Amino acid sequence: MNTKPKIWLLKMPPSLYTQDVKKLARDANIRIIDIKFKANYGECELVIDAPKVTTFDEAAKAEAKKKAPKKPTIKKDEDK
Repeated sequence: MNTKPKIWLLKMPPSLYTQDVKKLARDANIRIIDIKFKANYGECELVIDAPKVTTFDEAAKAEAKKKAPKKPTIKKDEDK
């Protein structure tokens, strides 16, 4: 039985992502379609549990947040 691949809606181009989204789609037997065409597909055609992917922009922001210096906490003296 040859089933039609489900649709994975992603913002294009695939090079936006840190992962190889084309390989992820191939391995999961799903098709990547630009999210701007969402209205052309019914809910039953869409992948429910699509792989989690990260854009390079999201990854850079997360890395910058990790490296950002922490604000010092000011402790109030309660003995005064």
